[in-house]
Amino acid sequence: KAVMIVTHSMSFVQKVCTKAIWLKKGRIMHIGEPEETIALYQADTAKTMAAREERQRSGG
Repeated sequence: KAVMIVTHSMSFVQKVCTKAIWLKKGRIMHIGEPEETIALYQADTAKTMAAREERQRSGG
């Protein structure tokens, strides 16, 4: 049996899940161990935030 949980709580995923799926704009970005999936998600989020800040600094 499997249970699907949808959450933005990384700590909950780490505590409860044996597999994690990262979705971005409806597309599967990664399926795997929670720790790896969370690390990839956080790296992508940091990259996105840095790009947004750079656009704001440059007046875009």
